Amino acid sequence: SDSIFVAAHNRKGKGSVRMYGPDGTLLQEFGHQQLSRPQSVAVDMKENIFVTDYSNHQVYKYDRNGNFLSKFGGRGGGNGRLLDPFDICVDGLGRVIVADLGNNR
Repeated sequence: SDSIFVAAHNRKGKGSVRMYGPDGTLLQEFGHQQLSRPQSVAVDMKENIFVTDYSNHQVYKYDRNGNFLSKFGGRGGGNGRLLDPFDICVDGLGRVIVADLGNNR
């Protein structure tokens, strides 16, 4: 995809992901129902969109059309839990890698 994704949030705790075309035209905005303070966006080879949410301590997954699919994480330090997830990427094997700032991992 040639799209550019931007995580955005306002001071009222409402967040979204904005998808722009290569020419800078806003194509769509999504995530209003789930996101509070989105921090980082990554796209996998299937064009699924992953978004870290710093305030909700979760990662949200959307399809290429911005439809919510699932989420994982939640506040905590144990396995599968996140505390202030800051950055995200998806490697060539499709593994989602999250920089978990609050847990130093």
